[in-house]
Amino acid sequence: MTAEIERNYGYRPKTENAGIESTVGSPKGSNSYGDGVPILGLRKGSHSLTKVGQRMYSTSTAAVKAKGLNGTELLSEMKVLSGKYTGLYNLISSEKLLLAAYHSIKSKTENFNHGADASNLDGLSPEVLKHLTEELRSEKFKFKPVRKELIKKANGKVRPLGIPSPVDKVIQKAMAILLELIYEQQFLPSSHGFRPYRGCHTALATVNRWKDTNWVIEGDIKGFFDNFDHKILIEHLEKRIKDQRFIDLVWKLIRAGYVEEGIKWDSFMVTPQGGIMSPILSNIYLHEFDEYMEEIISEYGSTNKDITKRNPAHDKITRRIQYLRDKYSKKKVPHEITNEIEALIKERNNMPARLPNGNRVRYVRYADDWIIGVYGSRELTEMIKVKAAEFLVKRLKVELSEEKTKITNLFSDKATFLGFYIRINKPKENNKVVTIFKGTKKKVKIGHNVIEILAPFSKIIHKLMELGFVEERKDSKIKYIPKAMKSWIFLDHHGILSRYNWLSRGFCNYYRNVNNVAIFHFIINYILRNSCAKTLARKLNLSSRKKVFQKFGYDLETLEKPKLKFYSEKNLKQKLEWNRVIDNIRPFDAVNWKLKTKTNFWDSCKVCGSRENIKMQSCKTSHKIR
Repeated sequence: MTAEIERNYGYRPKTENAGIESTVGSPKGSNSYGDGVPILGLRKGSHSLTKVGQRMYSTSTAAVKAKGLNGTELLSEMKVLSGKYTGLYNLISSEKLLLAAYHSIKSKTENFNHGADASNLDGLSPEVLKHLTEELRSEKFKFKPVRKELIKKANGKVRPLGIPSPVDKVIQKAMAILLELIYEQQFLPSSHGFRPYRGCHTALATVNRWKDTNWVIEGDIKGFFDNFDHKILIEHLEKRIKDQRFIDLVWKLIRAGYVEEGIKWDSFMVTPQGGIMSPILSNIYLHEFDEYMEEIISEYGSTNKDITKRNPAHDKITRRIQYLRDKYSKKKVPHEITNEIEALIKERNNMPARLPNGNRVRYVRYADDWIIGVYGSRELTEMIKVKAAEFLVKRLKVELSEEKTKITNLFSDKATFLGFYIRINKPKENNKVVTIFKGTKKKVKIGHNVIEILAPFSKIIHKLMELGFVEERKDSKIKYIPKAMKSWIFLDHHGILSRYNWLSRGFCNYYRNVNNVAIFHFIINYILRNSCAKTLARKLNLSSRKKVFQKFGYDLETLEKPKLKFYSEKNLKQKLEWNRVIDNIRPFDAVNWKLKTKTNFWDSCKVCGSRENIKMQSCKTSHKIR
């Protein structure tokens, strides 16, 4: 392979096994392969997708193939008594549901992080699942304490992250599957976080339709995942569930405690960020707040279709201007008439064309982040904020973060929601666009109440600098200089392009609907393209980016098949339709790629063909950007 690369590229790679993501020896450095075992999923034409790979080797007996579960079938197996569901615990105690739960989490890289007991999903077998079901049926099962880590945030503060034992995650996922089936039916459209076919884009699409909105309340609950009241949570669960053994299992999860720096604490920590149960439990807990906001909308929002009316004074001046223009259109206009028209236009420009004729209140929530849009007075907006804060404290016993919860006037400032900026478009008075009305081209003024969604350019550049794709030089004419990704130079040409293409596609898709989408021409076609060229130059011992582009072309196309090019959209224009079905994979996830996880649970061994004693093993290694 090295000889082939040297023949195709004309240069010897910096490592003898560059581009050979396969078999020999133990994993070294950033490589996540080795020990003579073929890696599943790395076939011709495929590329790495996730951070964890799996391999199967034989140590055991009969293989069992998992069968997919149908939500309707699961609901039918749960009985409904007096409007409450029962029979959940019996389902969780079945191998069928636990196996489905395992399949749904096994490919997610974060689920291979070990818990407080240093265990992981390696070695999971039919015997392990059988033992789990026996423990559950006898009610002897206990959740292990979660491992607590503090993750640094951009503002210098820390966010607690709870990492459960991976085997416990299987149980948690089974519980979450059943809770989602029960509660998804009653969640309101205003809730978008961690729900099927919903996500950041659907939440932002809703905000993007908020016309006639001049005030925004940015809401953030202080330490929500650590501080909410567990008794209130159980009250919410008992409204829909009548299964004491299932409720007891939730209490076991709450009381498991956590381990920090080797010391076990018995403090309740049911939904630290990172737990599988956190998303569904947070939605169940905050569903009552969603219902309360529906009441606020009904109470303070007008039912009128139009909440503005024409301003008579504005219309009177407009008619006078039109009269003067029509009267003197075919004659020489006296100087005093032109002066009068100019004075009238200035007077009209200082008054609104429409007057308020009611209020409008809107609300959207994504997990513990929420936003309220108000068309009305500042006093009304402040009153709604106070009412929302009081409800959260008195009824749900959580507090708003004073730092992050604020009122923003969209005409003078921009609000922040889910990492995007929101503001009202403010064109100049004389800005007009050409439109076709009934076959005739007409110039019309740009609207002054249109919501704009913007990508946070400075934050994206800062993140690229933090990860090592670019550096800032204040003493240079060019402020941002692309850099090679040193941790990727031991990949082959396909592997390097795959990761850069993930970033490029990610930016184009994740920020496809923002109004300032043109900034990604600079990010993609300058920073990422040139960073990719520098990475290839480092790998192939080429002296400059110029030689890389001369050899592989502007799109850095691979020489060997299957051909792969650097991805960039021809027209970086704003897409008007928002994605409806998305899983919210963010562009920077590519930085943590390793190997692809394949679904061959308890199939025959890929090395010797045996079906005896099949166990799953992960080949995960650390991979950090330096």
